[in-house]
Amino acid sequence: QKSGFNTSTRSNVKMKYPLNNLMDCNFYHYTMQLSTYAWMLQKINPNFVIKDLILNHYDHNGNNTLYHCEYLKNEVEKMLYFYKKQVILDKQKEKRKRLNQTNLSYHFGRLLNFRLKICYQNVAVLLWLVLQVRLVL
Repeated sequence: QKSGFNTSTRSNVKMKYPLNNLMDCNFYHYTMQLSTYAWMLQKINPNFVIKDLILNHYDHNGNNTLYHCEYLKNEVEKMLYFYKKQVILDKQKEKRKRLNQTNLSYHFGRLLNFRLKICYQNVAVLLWLVLQVRLVL
């Protein structure tokens, strides 16, 4: 139930943010997985009470060991909030992404066509006005 020891910081290795308060080991990986399942069950049915989370480990000799895990509801919510925020930021970053050369030439071509249409429309209006003036004169 302990992670590897980091000799430079003289502490156990921790998970990445926002779970940097948990040790980076299999026990806490499985605890987070079970806690996520429990959190989803409570989202489906808020009356569902989580009493205990149990890992049942079977070894190669057929022996089993029970590990009682704590329900890490706050960590699950922090993890999901962080993920949701990252998805939103990635979408915003994608919108602001610099136009590459292909996109740039495409957008320039559309802009040029739009301006040419406006010019042709203006020329047509001017010709129409000139014809109207000549008819009046």
